[in-house]
Amino acid sequence: KNYKLILEHTIPVSCVTEYLLYLQKTKNLQKDKILKLLSIIRGISLITIEEDEQLTKLGLRSALPKDCTIDLLLENESLFDIRYRRAKIDY
Repeated sequence: KNYKLILEHTIPVSCVTEYLLYLQKTKNLQKDKILKLLSIIRGISLITIEEDEQLTKLGLRSALPKDCTIDLLLENESLFDIRYRRAKIDY
């Protein structure tokens, strides 16, 4: 079977960008926080078109779940795949 796959950032780049801009705006840029963030956002996954559609349907294609923030991910790195878990994507 031929699968069409999509290369996807585990943590959406738009969320990371928004977070970094927020840190800059609040003058809270901390080197250790930024380095940790960069270490957890390097994850990239291959997902199927159907899985991408599932993320889109749940509003998670380019967003984190409403109850999850970048700060929460920094505190608990095991949540890095929370979008996939919420969408029931086995990656």
